[in-house]
Amino acid sequence: MDAQFEALFSEALDIPISLSIVNFEADKHLAGKQALANTQYFLDGYTSISHSANLAVGVSTPKKENIFGIGIDFEGTRELDIKLSRMFLCVSELRRLNEPTSNELLELWTIKEALFKSTPENDGLFLRNFEIVEKKDTYGKALCLAHPEFQYIFSSCQLPSGILSIALCSIGS
Repeated sequence: MDAQFEALFSEALDIPISLSIVNFEADKHLAGKQALANTQYFLDGYTSISHSANLAVGVSTPKKENIFGIGIDFEGTRELDIKLSRMFLCVSELRRLNEPTSNELLELWTIKEALFKSTPENDGLFLRNFEIVEKKDTYGKALCLAHPEFQYIFSSCQLPSGILSIALCSIGS
C-alpha cells in the first residue's frame, strides 16, 4: 500500500518522496519514529510524521536548493462540525465554501496541518495563515499570508481509515 501512495504523491508533488505507513496498537510515538526511520531520505532529507486512528505515517524527501520543508498530516475518519472551520480556514476560503461535507472539511484540515508542518520556523503561525489558492482533485497550491516569499504545493488522498495530506514549502519553481 505504501508504494501506491508514494507514487501518487511523488507524481502530484513532482519530487521524489519516501512514504511509510505503520499500524500501531499501543505506543504511537514509537510507531511514528518507526514510520519515519522506514523512509529513504530519513537521515539526510526533509522529514515529517503524523499519527491518528492507529496509523503512524512518515514522509521524507531529499534536500534540494529551493525546497525548505515537507509536512504530512493524517486524520482518521471522523465528523467535523462546520463551526470549527473558522478556526482553520481563512476568510477567503470560508467565502468560497458552499455547505461542505464533514469529509471535505477534514481534508482541508489535513492540508492546512501539512502546510503548517512544512513551513520552517512556524512559531506564531496559525492554520488560518495559510490560504489554499488552487485545488484540483488530489493536489493544489497554497500560500502563507505571513510569509509571501514561500510557495506551497500539496496533495491529499483518501485512505481506507482517513485522509492523508502532504505539502512542500519552497521558494521559486
